[in-house]
Amino acid sequence: LGCFAAAVVLFLAGAVFYDQTSTSELREYESLMRTYESGPKDAAAFNDTVTKLVKMTDKSWFGYVHNNGYYIAGGMYFEHKMYDEAKGCYLKFADRSSSPVLAPLALSQAAVCAESTEKYDEALALYKKIEKSYKDSGFNDRLLYDLGRLYQKKGEKVTAKEYFNKVIS
Repeated sequence: LGCFAAAVVLFLAGAVFYDQTSTSELREYESLMRTYESGPKDAAAFNDTVTKLVKMTDKSWFGYVHNNGYYIAGGMYFEHKMYDEAKGCYLKFADRSSSPVLAPLALSQAAVCAESTEKYDEALALYKKIEKSYKDSGFNDRLLYDLGRLYQKKGEKVTAKEYFNKVIS
């Protein structure tokens, strides 16, 4: 009975710790985003906000910020056409995420970032990673189209045609 009671106490303490930490991080995130949304819209404010968000996400272990922070930061960077930074955040999100929907979406966004900086081989590698790891995802037709489009852009018309045919078959 003594071991069982100790286990229950440890479980409850862990649950309280999880709840308090998660709630605290969420409040910090919401405060950060509220300040950003209501404050000046200059580059310094943006950089300060996204840097704090990434640092907050780096140190989090669970909860909303842990699960979504890198994706949100990636979107913020993307919106400001800071594609390399966005790609880094999307890749961190994909590495951390166990979601069969959000992980390939983040990898796809990272590939778009690579394309935006004309790093076509890197974009292709990311699309191929999605094709290999998430072939049954809901993004398959879009993925095949993007692969065909990218091969076409690289001048590999035969391979591009193969991917475009996969989309329509």
